[in-house]
Amino acid sequence: MKKYEYKVVLMATKTAMTVKNMEAAAKEFEQELNRFGAEGWELIQREDGMFFFKREL
Repeated sequence: MKKYEYKVVLMATKTAMTVKNMEAAAKEFEQELNRFGAEGWELIQREDGMFFFKREL
């Protein structure tokens, strides 16, 4: 039987953002998601600024 561990990460964003701020936030999100992926985490859901990951043990 496969076993998983789960991680929940809050990635808050500002409500009012300029295009430049949006681009910077997108790059920051991308770096974080790539870091989690490199650690073996798989994004399984996103809801209300919370990102849910799992990885097989």
